[in-house]
Amino acid sequence: MKNFMALLLIVLSVTFRGLAQLPHDFRSEQIYVSPDKSVYYLGDTLKVEGMVTCLSARQLKPYSNYLYVELCNDQDSVLIRQKIGCKDKGYFKCNLITDYTWSKGVYYLRAYTKLMCNFSPESFAMQPLILGEKLPEKEERISNLRCKIIPAGQTLVADYPQMLTIYATDHQNFPVETKLYLKEEAGDTIAIVNTSHAGLATVGFIPNSEKRYFITGKANGIDYNFSLSPLSNEVKIQGYLNGNRLRYQILNATKPIETYQLFFYDRQKGLIKIDVLNQDGIINLDYIPHVITVFLTDSDRHILSEYTVTGKYHSNSVLQAVQTINLGDSLHFSIDNIPNNSRILTRVVPINDPITVPAEGVLNYISDYISSIPFPTLIYTTNDDIMRSKDLLAWISTAKFKRFQLDEVLAKDTAVYVHMPEQVMSFGGYVKTFSKRPSKEGKVLAYHDKTNHVYDASLDNTGHFTIAVDDFCEGDNFFLQLVTSKDKPENAEFNMENEKYPAVVNFCRYQLPKSYYTESVTEFNEEDMQQRSLDTKNGMRQLLLPDITIKGRLHNDVESKKNESFYSTNYIDQEKIEERNFTTLRDILLEMPGIIIGKDWNEKQKVYDTFIISSRGRTS
Repeated sequence: MKNFMALLLIVLSVTFRGLAQLPHDFRSEQIYVSPDKSVYYLGDTLKVEGMVTCLSARQLKPYSNYLYVELCNDQDSVLIRQKIGCKDKGYFKCNLITDYTWSKGVYYLRAYTKLMCNFSPESFAMQPLILGEKLPEKEERISNLRCKIIPAGQTLVADYPQMLTIYATDHQNFPVETKLYLKEEAGDTIAIVNTSHAGLATVGFIPNSEKRYFITGKANGIDYNFSLSPLSNEVKIQGYLNGNRLRYQILNATKPIETYQLFFYDRQKGLIKIDVLNQDGIINLDYIPHVITVFLTDSDRHILSEYTVTGKYHSNSVLQAVQTINLGDSLHFSIDNIPNNSRILTRVVPINDPITVPAEGVLNYISDYISSIPFPTLIYTTNDDIMRSKDLLAWISTAKFKRFQLDEVLAKDTAVYVHMPEQVMSFGGYVKTFSKRPSKEGKVLAYHDKTNHVYDASLDNTGHFTIAVDDFCEGDNFFLQLVTSKDKPENAEFNMENEKYPAVVNFCRYQLPKSYYTESVTEFNEEDMQQRSLDTKNGMRQLLLPDITIKGRLHNDVESKKNESFYSTNYIDQEKIEERNFTTLRDILLEMPGIIIGKDWNEKQKVYDTFIISSRGRTS
């Protein structure tokens, strides 16, 4: 077995120094949710496990004892929701049963706690999976080279050294290793870069407002040009992280420096304001941060520019396993320096699995940052920390912080925490007497029908109550009884409150890629086949072949680009014919460069004449 990688999560005992107190760290919880597979048949049961943790806390154990796991479709409808416990140091597991009647396609597992609901639903765990379809496989041929070019910090301004992130993919959106050139409009080459196996590269240069720039590349003999976005006139912040030294620069400032405000955020220190602001400054920290985001705001704390940087990557623990094993054999692996009481979650997935991200990527990066470039999962297929650092820096510099809005949390302060962590299972409602008046005194008793345990809660002055109970299963029932302040039962009407759930916000949608190649279907009519079976005079039965229709189509989202030289040889061998599943001469001719098959209306015979047009003229 080859081209597979293992995903793992290790709960590490980490001690943070100089931890800020609430509200300035605005701490939340993070969740890693892991289904047992990436692809399921409709009607399958999804076996899901994962971890809830708090990376801002001194201990990695979460505050919450419960979380919500949902299965959503591509229209953001919640199909299944389960509330489950994570009391075992954040570990949880559950089973979700899919339905045969659902449509095939991409679905999403979403997980969150009540504490996480204080911040944006964009930061909730979101794991795509496939129902009823196949996991796409990377095709050898690069039929169409695609390239995303994103300036670090989202914008480019003139006359300052800046960095570009380049992400190269094929027509299926799989990463591509290739050589690319940054050029001026006049054709002069500024830089040459090679994308990594994750498709990423960075290039630095100083933009000139009087010039235009583009990236060029070549795939299968075809040249591709990709233009850079126009330069911006807005102010821009950018930063660099070297150990415990954070350097920042304010570029293109149009107002006095003192009119701006600068904040930086990371999970260890929380949110900190820089009191003394310069156009170019260095902040010496008393610790080595992992990821830091710098925010430049106006006087009202509205973000004008933001920039995220990461430090040098260090592998805390590396999975050591054999490179190749036979199908059916056991996979043996070892990990050094595992703390006591750690839990490891492993799953073997194809190396080109485009939808599964290891826990380290989910918890450290995706939970707080979002980018138009997919997270580079392939960095975990190598133990080269230098390459990982480069790819992580390339990705994180294009990302934006998503957990909260800076001006909102600064304005609300501790009031941002509306939802408290759920420590116990509970339910609530309000009580009315049969005279339709709220009960303002007494208490409510709840009897569990299976355990016979009794729970109680006092009524508030509006008749509302919340009862904390032991964990119960779906289908369990409680009998409710109103008891007066004199401990006498009284008839009453109970109205249970429906729990409110956050809206589904999904900015990480995954679309199944379409193959470049045509799809062929062979059809025949059985009734027509029976009619063409004839008896001959000599008693032998003659079978006439039925009409056969071969249908093929090229997916509309693939643009056919051909710029081979005029005198290129039009030759296709048997291997090519079998590879492309060509079934007619027309298929072969259409593959040849410079040839077009068309039709002319023949007025005399009232039919279409087929003709072939090439770059050398026209032949019948």
